[in-house]
Amino acid sequence: MFGIVTIEGDCIYLHNPQIDSRYPVVWPHGTSWNPAESAIKLPDGTNVHDGYEVSGGGGYHTQNLDTYTVPEGIALALNCVDNKYGEIAVFNSDSDIETTQP
Repeated sequence: MFGIVTIEGDCIYLHNPQIDSRYPVVWPHGTSWNPAESAIKLPDGTNVHDGYEVSGGGGYHTQNLDTYTVPEGIALALNCVDNKYGEIAVFNSDSDIETTQP
């Protein structure tokens, strides 16, 4: 799974330019928001900013989201869905996420 991180308000998307579609993201357990940096803080401490390219293991899902994250995370992701498939990008819980700055 790969794409460009796009942050819009409360929504964080993974934009796939190859198919011109974007997906709200469920990140691996231990990921948090770093307000001082306005960035996603991965479990290994890496900050991911708007415009970074990320890649890692995972898939795109429309159901059984409760197996991947907490109810609040599911609600937030569902509120951000705007792709024609109704899918959410979900990184595997044990995935190493590679990042590339723009």
